[in-house]
Amino acid sequence: MTQKYQIKNDIEKHILQALKQLGEARFIDLRPEGVETNLYSYHLSKLVRLGFVDKVDGGYRHPSVRTASDSDQAGHNNSAPGGVPTKIVFVAQDGYGKTILAGEKSGTTLPYGNMESRDDSVLAAAKRVAKQIFSIDMPGLKHAGVCYVRSRSSVQLVHVVTCDGESLKGCVGYKWVSARGLYDVNLAPGDIDILSRTFFRDPFFFEEFNV
Repeated sequence: MTQKYQIKNDIEKHILQALKQLGEARFIDLRPEGVETNLYSYHLSKLVRLGFVDKVDGGYRHPSVRTASDSDQAGHNNSAPGGVPTKIVFVAQDGYGKTILAGEKSGTTLPYGNMESRDDSVLAAAKRVAKQIFSIDMPGLKHAGVCYVRSRSSVQLVHVVTCDGESLKGCVGYKWVSARGLYDVNLAPGDIDILSRTFFRDPFFFEEFNV
């Protein structure tokens, strides 16, 4: 059974929402009004330790804010700062509530691609990957959330991007699966958790899944 780490503390939620809006900010700019410094520092340090926040020169940064130089300096073409492999995953449903999946020899996955050093942002990477794997210019892409998928041997940063399923109806090599059928296919580790979390339709989410 897959377990997930969910941000529930109000201080941590405030920090993450602020960084989502600002991208990068100083220590003093992220502190909620009326919260004691030591308590705030504890929760901010916890988010850094868990990988939900990047510590950078001059402050802190949301993981989705990444430049080409970050990857070049780290020596990884598809990694976030610190060398964590970064993946773009697409979640799309059609008008009947069916989800698009990609079949592979090792099993079934959500459609995905890797973020690369040339990508200026998560959405820029999503547009490039969508064109690559779906062979269309995908409209209406939305950065829905970010999560870490951890196993005993690896950790991967996953940016979840939602899109209009009806636009993908003509794509070859994919299948559409009902909500009930999702549990009958051999989904890649973490994918069912990503789907379940995305279906809450929050404006943005942060999660950690241990698989």
